Amino acid sequence: MASCKICDDILDLFGMPRSEHKEIDLGSFEDALASPCPNHTSIIADFQVLHDRHKGRPVSHHLGFLADQVDRSIRLVSDVKRLGMTWELLAVKESDDKDSAGVGRILDPEWVDLDIVQTWRRECRETHGDQCQNPLRVPPVPPKWLIDVNKNCVVPAEGGMLYVALSYRWTGGQPTKTTLPKLRQDGALVDSEILAQIPPKIQHAMRLTAALDECYLWVDFICPEESESVSHSENPDLIASIFANAIFTIIVAEGEPEDGIRGLQGISEPRTLKQRVFKVRDRHLIVRNSQIFSLEHGHEKTQPESFQDFKVSGRKLIFQGGQVHWQCARSVQHEELVPGGEVDSYIDPRSSIVSLGFPDLDSLGHILSSHNTKDSTYDRNALADLAGLLNIFSRSFEGGFLYGVPETLFDRALAWRPQWSHTNLRRREIPDLPSWSWAAWQGMFTYQYGEAARVNYRNTYIQETIPITEWYTSSHPTDQPRRRIHSTWFEKRERRKDVSQPLPKGWKRLPAPDDEEQKETPQLYPDGCGEFLYRHPAFPDDFCDTWFYPFEVPEINTSTPFEIPEQTRYLFCRTWKAELWSQRSRNENKLTLSKGPGEPGIGELHLHNEKQLALWPENGIDGQEVVARSETGSSDVDVPSSESGKAVELVAINQCVVYKKTWHAELSRHDYPMQREEQVTVLWVEWKDGVAYRLACGWVEKDAWDLLQLEEVDLVLG
Repeated sequence: MASCKICDDILDLFGMPRSEHKEIDLGSFEDALASPCPNHTSIIADFQVLHDRHKGRPVSHHLGFLADQVDRSIRLVSDVKRLGMTWELLAVKESDDKDSAGVGRILDPEWVDLDIVQTWRRECRETHGDQCQNPLRVPPVPPKWLIDVNKNCVVPAEGGMLYVALSYRWTGGQPTKTTLPKLRQDGALVDSEILAQIPPKIQHAMRLTAALDECYLWVDFICPEESESVSHSENPDLIASIFANAIFTIIVAEGEPEDGIRGLQGISEPRTLKQRVFKVRDRHLIVRNSQIFSLEHGHEKTQPESFQDFKVSGRKLIFQGGQVHWQCARSVQHEELVPGGEVDSYIDPRSSIVSLGFPDLDSLGHILSSHNTKDSTYDRNALADLAGLLNIFSRSFEGGFLYGVPETLFDRALAWRPQWSHTNLRRREIPDLPSWSWAAWQGMFTYQYGEAARVNYRNTYIQETIPITEWYTSSHPTDQPRRRIHSTWFEKRERRKDVSQPLPKGWKRLPAPDDEEQKETPQLYPDGCGEFLYRHPAFPDDFCDTWFYPFEVPEINTSTPFEIPEQTRYLFCRTWKAELWSQRSRNENKLTLSKGPGEPGIGELHLHNEKQLALWPENGIDGQEVVARSETGSSDVDVPSSESGKAVELVAINQCVVYKKTWHAELSRHDYPMQREEQVTVLWVEWKDGVAYRLACGWVEKDAWDLLQLEEVDLVLG
């Protein structure tokens, strides 16, 4: 075979650290396909087919290969300068391999390899010990009933029984206490009459459990409470505990319900796995099907309840993308990789962070938003599907959660908003979900960068919240007495910043980086901070593991009680309201706020969706790149080109200080000097019978707000 330098260079990329920035620039697709070599051009040809399906993609002039972030894979990218569309390629482990470059496997297109599953489980037991068993330290509440997969019947769960759990909620009829005696008879679950009522996914999970040498399976459909005809799902703490204490959880994140679990030889229909395999010289290369983060976020085919099951389970056996995968607290394994051939080992630490004593608002918001993108079977279950997880998190968030909003950070957490300027939130038509809770609006939301407590050098701005009122809650707009909501984080913040105070248990004080160290990555500090940073040994994330100030970290174990406040829908406070002029900006669902038509912008209102935006005339911005300083000179805001717009009524809910880096165009990065801005966070509300309902959230420059004609108001939020 004639030598091909490009093929040689491609193979040389394997094992090359990305720090060397090795790249192979092939020019345009036309240039690359002009090569006479049939090997690497076959990869390019397939890649082009997918690339060209997306008509909006730019023409590529720098198609090529890059060494990946790890030394076991490489990337084919549509543009080595700007990345673009990407394929991750693995070298297949050949039978006579003597080097470590090959970590990929060519899989059976029809049948799952259960032997490798057993290998993953054995390695987890032998190398991780108990670290992967209930890592969130959920109180052990055993199920009452289990399926004996060998006897094919339901049996009472006794102490010490190890069981597998299936993440699946059946919405049809379920066994009752009158039918339970029949299910306890040996062979009952393979009786033709009963079997016809059992969904394929459960049938396959039973036989899979037996094939993996386990005896017991918990399934919501078949394992009811002893005295009722309802499933365990109505007890959120029980359901969370069942999954947290299972030896592993089966999650099927693909296919339709009637498909069951495809690809189990002798159990189910074959799968239809399509692996892209190419030959480059004497090596086979495959295109990865299991990308980093895909197991965390690829649950489009799962039920909303499966999100909580995934988060609380220490070990997961996941069917997704035509393959089987394993994730425990310490490792991620994929069927397309040889055992021990981990290419990416990222495991989202956020659930551990907020379960083990660290009330990080950014981590919490990411978890809640990820769940909130799912359409629940019923809107009324939007919070119920997450109730067990919120109770677990309540051990870290003092006071627990009121309709999903953490009480310890209440003033800040009320200021959630859509994730992006183009995000559309859908109002859930459930009166029991109050308008001020994120749970009332389906879609991605954000707390932005959270509260300025945890250090992240990448942030271009950070915020600190200053409460301006006291919040109370009740179940009725006129009920008395009302319960006070204590935002304890803000009550304790100044004392925590005081370096003369003794360090809380476990914390270590570190000198903050000096000016020389911060040249490459400038750091922002909130008021009262900057001399020291703090680190706690129990913090479960190596990335961004320092804090601006220390705080008491509770020692959480399986006996630590939950904090579950009474769920009351109405909020009360004394605050100020004002009317401002609002107009469209160039920033999609964001409006510019001003004192009136033609006046400079003094703030911004982030609408929940395009339906709200349609209430504003479309000619508020002329499309030109016109940005001017606001009236007080502290923020960049749009200047509308006409007087079209409308007045909106806004109520203040908090004040915040924003610390921002300065954008330097000549350096193409954010850098010093630091800017400090004060803002008032506002809600756009509509009033019905004396009760205000949230429509959107935004901000107004504090100096400008103070000059407005403010009206003090006893606010009732419903």
